Amino acid sequence: MGYTTIDNDGKPWLICIPLDQGDLDRFMDASREFEVGSGFAPRQATSPEAAKCKAARAIYLYGGGDYDKFFGIPA
Repeated sequence: MGYTTIDNDGKPWLICIPLDQGDLDRFMDASREFEVGSGFAPRQATSPEAAKCKAARAIYLYGGGDYDKFFGIPA
C-alpha cells in the first residue's frame, strides 16, 4: 500500500506502512477510541510524511526491530 497517513478530524494523526487494506482497516478499528470529530480518514502520505516514517523505520530496524513488526509513527 505504501506510506499512508491517517488523519483524525482532518489533522494528521499517524503515518504508517500497512501491508494491505485489511491491515489498515484492522488498525483503525482497534484505534476507534482515539477518533475525534469527523474521525479517521486515510490518505497517501505526502513526501515529507513518508520520509519521516521511512527514517523512523530505518532506526527501528537498525536497533534490531523485526522488519514485519513496524507499523507506523505519530504524525
